Amino acid sequence: MTYTSEDHTFTTPTKSGDQKDVPSPEHGDNAHLTGLEQDKKASNPTKPKQGFSLGTQRECETRPQINGFAIFGLPSGENCAKCRVFLKENLTELEMNTIQPVVTVAHTPNSSLENTAGNAPSLDSMSLLMAAKVNEKKARLKEVHQGQLFTVELSMMLIDENAKHHKCQLSPFPDMFAATDPIEAALVQLVKKVETSFLQSQYSHQFPGASYDFSFSSCMLQALSGRKTYSIDKGTFDFKGSLESLFLKLRSSGYLSKTDQDTRKICLQIIVPFSLDSFDDDDPSSTASKPQRKRKHSHVDDGLSQISKPSKPKPNLSSTVCRLFPNGDTEFEELPGDYEIEVPKGWSQYAQGGVPKGGYLLKGFYKYAVSARFEGKQVALFMQKPTMSSSVLNSAALRSELDLLVQGNRFAQSFRERAFAAKAHIPKLEYNVENAFLGMVTLPFQCSYDLPMDDKIVEASVTEASLLFDTFLVVPLLQTKGIYTK
Repeated sequence: MTYTSEDHTFTTPTKSGDQKDVPSPEHGDNAHLTGLEQDKKASNPTKPKQGFSLGTQRECETRPQINGFAIFGLPSGENCAKCRVFLKENLTELEMNTIQPVVTVAHTPNSSLENTAGNAPSLDSMSLLMAAKVNEKKARLKEVHQGQLFTVELSMMLIDENAKHHKCQLSPFPDMFAATDPIEAALVQLVKKVETSFLQSQYSHQFPGASYDFSFSSCMLQALSGRKTYSIDKGTFDFKGSLESLFLKLRSSGYLSKTDQDTRKICLQIIVPFSLDSFDDDDPSSTASKPQRKRKHSHVDDGLSQISKPSKPKPNLSSTVCRLFPNGDTEFEELPGDYEIEVPKGWSQYAQGGVPKGGYLLKGFYKYAVSARFEGKQVALFMQKPTMSSSVLNSAALRSELDLLVQGNRFAQSFRERAFAAKAHIPKLEYNVENAFLGMVTLPFQCSYDLPMDDKIVEASVTEASLLFDTFLVVPLLQTKGIYTK
């Protein structure tokens, strides 16, 4: 039933479900109403019945609905702002308590609705596409047997222009993949997540003005297993292979813990290089603060017997040590201070013959050992072979070796304590870990060759070389006596 007043139209359904338009009690004949209804209308002619939907004829007759713009439409049972004011002024307190509050919806001309309808968000929005991809992946993985799934966890570390590593506190990103998925596809997906999360986090502001390179060609990749790291050579490794092949390779190499094998988990880490933007001291418009980095200074001499004062400023030597905590964790720390280390020159000409002479000690499959002098004591200086490594790989390998050296000494000490408690006699176990450190020349000294060397070490042009790379590992020599004396 519909009642029409001067400003408002009252509408209510009849019992039969039809609607009828009846003149208002103020402007029409009420003969069709009963006497009780006429008296009720006369006593309160503007008071609507509970449940009526009110609105002006001019503004509320047409109520278009547009997808995505609920604020422009008036859903069924919802009143406009003017109608609610009218209801509030004319309904009794009992009737007001039975009405549910509705959000205010202002009147909007039809022209505004037509102009805005074209800007409604579509189903092709980015969020919906991402959700669809996630659901598609979940459905695909759900069909795969649990024994054919792998959990790949990717963490992140930073490396600066001087090949110095920096920890990143960003949490690792785990994800599930099928065993037949290519390694490259899994890495691309995880690296993208790590990059997005890192650049949006506070950790990206650790080095003001730094630019990070997340490209696959620039980043290094390694596998983690507890405290052990396995460097993955991108030049020889087949990233088109499946994740199962990577899992089997790491397991056969001993770089998967028992827990990771049981849970079918692969822990990887990318080492992202970054560079600090240069600052112009003469440019007054440059307001960025310059990053302050602690360094300790040393100068490298080309000879063990004679120390000559260089005419130019001494090179900067950054020294990093590995700290061991009671819980078994290790942490690298850069030490400040001024030191001198003496490295012989010309030792490389004796390396091919393998004769300990001219400062050359010995060589392994990957490294050379050279005699040096540090704080008045003879020490051993290790560097990787140039033909087997690069400047970045040399730094990463020596860093891992120092960490392994500290961990090995911890296990040896624990073994000695247990043997002593059991009153057992064991051979002497000792690691040359005392005062061991990782040195790096940050300001290259004058030499007749470039670092790193790419040619053979025995060439005449490099026979005067003292260092093959700008990073080296320094360890003390162990004292031997009795039957162990060479």
